[in-house]
Amino acid sequence: MKIARQVGTRGKGRNGWRPSVRMFYCQCAGGGAALDFEPPEEFSAEMVPCTGKIHTQRLVKAFEGGADGVCIIGCPPGECRMVEGSLRASRRAAFVHKLLDEIGVGGERIEVVLPQSGPEALEEAVRSLLRSIVSLGPSALRLANA
Repeated sequence: MKIARQVGTRGKGRNGWRPSVRMFYCQCAGGGAALDFEPPEEFSAEMVPCTGKIHTQRLVKAFEGGADGVCIIGCPPGECRMVEGSLRASRRAAFVHKLLDEIGVGGERIEVVLPQSGPEALEEAVRSLLRSIVSLGPSALRLANA
């Protein structure tokens, strides 16, 4: 599945700013085969053995490292080879969502996508997150660490 350049913003946001989105994806997501990603230039993608192995600290560090958003792509419900990996990732992302809201950065900067209906749904979820990040502007954590 290639979601490459079709998903990118092909431009810049406010004041020449270009969003940076950190993407973690399960090697088994996409019906048991690793997703064939050529992420847009706004995305930095990392394949992981299971999204359930991504700890809260790693998600927070992605924001501290300059990401304006984080996208976690896991296995559809009931299809995780590690049984509860996607569920664990969803719980951890929900915690980080709450944390980002509490510190005023915006919880909508993190999203978990569990593709259930094919590549088109995944592409739309990634596009939607990117549009959301562009409308929010640069993360306050990114600006603080610049």
